[in-house]
Amino acid sequence: MIPICFAFLAVAMLTAAACNRNTGGGGGAKLVKLAFVTNNPSEFWKIAAAGIHKYEAEAKVQVDIKMPPNGTPEDQNQIMQNLVSQGYDAVAVSVIAPADQTPVLDRLAPKTNLITFDSDADKSKRLL
Repeated sequence: MIPICFAFLAVAMLTAAACNRNTGGGGGAKLVKLAFVTNNPSEFWKIAAAGIHKYEAEAKVQVDIKMPPNGTPEDQNQIMQNLVSQGYDAVAVSVIAPADQTPVLDRLAPKTNLITFDSDADKSKRLL
């Protein structure tokens, strides 16, 4: 139950951040695209993903869960860079190596709503 609640909270925060950024005028409502980047592909995160997918269906948002296959900062950095280049409205990440990844997070933060969860990078420019 804890992983599902935790996942719901992280995605709810992403949704709020993304909706605040997408409040401009225009035509129809844009589908909000969120990404949840874990620090490894463990069973814990697979359980959390189930909670995220439940929320995705209820909130009518797109949420993609990405798990670095080898659990390395390099894998995670590449995943985050790909998500931002694909126009995701918000990205939540459980940072693998906070000190080493802060420069990457700082480059990505102005381009999306970036938050950390589970493992923080408190010196980075993430929203929270």
